[in-house]
Amino acid sequence: TTTTATAQFTYGPPAPIITSAAAQPSGNFQLTFTGNAGEPYTVRASSDLSLPTTNWASLATGTFTTNAATFTDSSATNQPRRFYIISIP
Repeated sequence: TTTTATAQFTYGPPAPIITSAAAQPSGNFQLTFTGNAGEPYTVRASSDLSLPTTNWASLATGTFTTNAATFTDSSATNQPRRFYIISIP
């Protein structure tokens, strides 16, 4: 007789997911992203995708009050190219 066992491990909460990203008529850039209610997050940006994310600028911090949050980058109008990441501790 052969017995097979399967194990699944979770190492912390799932990562936030950017669900929408769009330039606004004003020139601002708006991100909507998901996460777990009560969990803190940081929005980071960089014009250089090759930089380690620890070197990206921190634009905002917050706590998910629901499972989604929105961030508007009003300084995007001054950036020819910008990349975003949402991080959790």
